[in-house]
Amino acid sequence: IRRMPDDMITFSADERQMVHLSCGDADFDILGLSAADYPDLPEVEDEYAVSIQQRVLRSMIEETAFAVSTNESRPVHTGALFEINERGLTMVAVDGFRLAVRREPLEQLAGGAFSFVAPGAALNEVKSICSDTEDTASVTLGRRHILFEVGDTELICRRLEGEFLDYKNAIPRANPISMVAETKSLIESIDRVSVVISDKLKSPVRCVFDHDKVMLSAKTGNGEAKDVCRLSGDGGGLEIGFNNRYLMEALRYAPADTVKIELNTGVSPAIIVPTDEKDNFLYMVLPVRLKSAE
Repeated sequence: IRRMPDDMITFSADERQMVHLSCGDADFDILGLSAADYPDLPEVEDEYAVSIQQRVLRSMIEETAFAVSTNESRPVHTGALFEINERGLTMVAVDGFRLAVRREPLEQLAGGAFSFVAPGAALNEVKSICSDTEDTASVTLGRRHILFEVGDTELICRRLEGEFLDYKNAIPRANPISMVAETKSLIESIDRVSVVISDKLKSPVRCVFDHDKVMLSAKTGNGEAKDVCRLSGDGGGLEIGFNNRYLMEALRYAPADTVKIELNTGVSPAIIVPTDEKDNFLYMVLPVRLKSAE
């Protein structure tokens, strides 16, 4: 169908399940299967439900799904946690190296608080069927399945079972160092020093947070790259290493032009939060151990 010309497509089938498709001068005969053998969609009991604007749901998925784990040894972390309560909707994704949290208020909450874990692959499909509009999408939680209704489209997926990370206790917030960065400028600096890093020649980005600046560098067999990005605050000369992709993605998906970076020691995670009091996102990136400076 994707290869058909821009014309009317006609379907017909005979008793032997041979399906004939025609469009303009193009004709196809494709062997079909009996519709009676097609599995029924699972029934989703209407235990809990919530409605949210499509564009908000879409952006929340986009800004957390990158941190969903691909490691099947902990299946529950191959999905994102949804928490719905009087504070609104919170989405959490974690893969062992980074953590992403997004929060948005809800206009109304009927039926009380609830939570579930939805598979990352299903959420990517939900994201693609959500439009950039204020039309609402509804999420219904059943005993074993989750139903996403977006316009005329329904997507049903299985709930992921298991113990999701206690993320609230995993995030250190008593960090003595706090610096404010322009998101775009810091991404560009990390991108520049990442030129010498490749899949074959991996290396952490070495960051030295000083007074009103961070000095970034990377060194591999390809060569050495250095750059300086202006920040606000004093890092006290803290030296810390990060996986360039993990740090860059956390900044790229942060929905803000400026972010606050909270730091503690060279082996403590970096926390990226809003500079205002909105508290609508938090990203945590674990550091990479640096070899002593050559």
